[in-house]
Amino acid sequence: LVTYDSLQGQPIYRNAIPPLLSGIFSHNEFLWGWDGSFLSWSDLDSVDNWGAFSREGINRDDGDAITVCFPTRTGIRILKNYSNYNLYDQKSKVEKVGDWGCIAPRSYAAADNGHFYLSARGVVFESEGLQLERTVISGLVSKKLRNFDIMSVETKSTAVGRYDKTAGQYRLTIGDSTYVYDKLASDLLGEEVWSIWTGLIFSDATLYNTEDELAFLPGDEFYFIQDGSSNLFLYGSSETDPSSAQIPITWGNANMLVDPGWKSEIMAVGIRGFSDSLSDTLWLRLIDETGTVTATNVVIDSLDQYYRIRAFPSNRALEHGIEIRSLTPTYPFLNGQIERIDIWYEPRIEPIWIR
Repeated sequence: LVTYDSLQGQPIYRNAIPPLLSGIFSHNEFLWGWDGSFLSWSDLDSVDNWGAFSREGINRDDGDAITVCFPTRTGIRILKNYSNYNLYDQKSKVEKVGDWGCIAPRSYAAADNGHFYLSARGVVFESEGLQLERTVISGLVSKKLRNFDIMSVETKSTAVGRYDKTAGQYRLTIGDSTYVYDKLASDLLGEEVWSIWTGLIFSDATLYNTEDELAFLPGDEFYFIQDGSSNLFLYGSSETDPSSAQIPITWGNANMLVDPGWKSEIMAVGIRGFSDSLSDTLWLRLIDETGTVTATNVVIDSLDQYYRIRAFPSNRALEHGIEIRSLTPTYPFLNGQIERIDIWYEPRIEPIWIR
C-alpha cells in the first residue's frame, strides 16, 4: 500500500530500489537481491561501485512475496511462499515452474547436487534437470513425517535448515525438535530415511574448519548456536558438545615498517585494559614481513585493572606485526576490553644492504 497526498504532491516511484533487501547473493559477476515481489541486480562489474540496479517484477500482483532465491546452472530459481519461477540469464525471460514454494526462508540449504527447502507440503529436494531450460527436478522427501501436517504454517515458517556435507544430512529445526534427513542413506536404500532429534536444536549453523594453516578447504565440522545461549556448539560424539567447540579468536595489526633500510627489534609490549573474569588469558606473538613468527608466545594473564608489560626475545625484522590471541580456544572471548597497546622497539639494529 502506497499512500498519496495531493496537497503535498509527493512522487510515487513504483520501481525504485528499496533501501533494504530481504536477501542477497552473487551470480555471474552480478550482485542480486530481492524484496517483496521484485528481483534486483547490479549492472556494474566493480565491487567498489555496486549500487546501480535493474529489477524485474515476479508475478507481482499475486499477493505473495519472494522468500528465497538461489543460482543454478543456467539461471536463477525464485521461490515465493506458494509458487516458484526460473529467471534465465537474459533476465527478461521468467518462467513459472510450479505451484509450490518455500514458506520458511531460513530452511533453504544448498546440498550435494541439489537444494533443500521447506514448502507448505513438506521438505522439498531439488536437483538440476538434464535439459537446458528445464532445470528443476523436485521431489517431496518428507512424506513419512506426519507431524508436519499438524503444524501451522506460522510455526513451520520459523524453521531453520542447514546441510552437513560431512554427514550427508539435511537438518531442520522447528520448535523444540530437529528433523534429520539422511541423504546418503536414502540414496543407498532408495527410500526416505528420517530421524527426529529432540536434544539438538539450533537457531543457525555453519560448516567450519579450525586448521593452523589456510589451505582453502571447505569446512567439515558442524558448528551451531541456540536461542538464549551465548555458547558456540560443535556437533560431535554427543548431540550437543560445547566443550569441544574450539574457535580461537585472533586480533592483528597491519605490519609496521620502522625504517626501509634497517631491521629493528620489538623490546616489549604493554597492554592496559580490564576484565570481569580472572580466568581470561591472552597471548602475544610477533610476525615479520614474511608471516614468520619471530618471537615465542608471551602470556598475559588476569588482565584486571593493571598495566601489563611483557618483554620479547630477539626478533629482528624489517616489518613487525603483533597478534593477540585467546589462549584457551574453548573460551574464545575476553570478558572485558583492551584500552591501550604500547610498543617499545630498538631501531636501526641491522642494515638491510650496504650503501
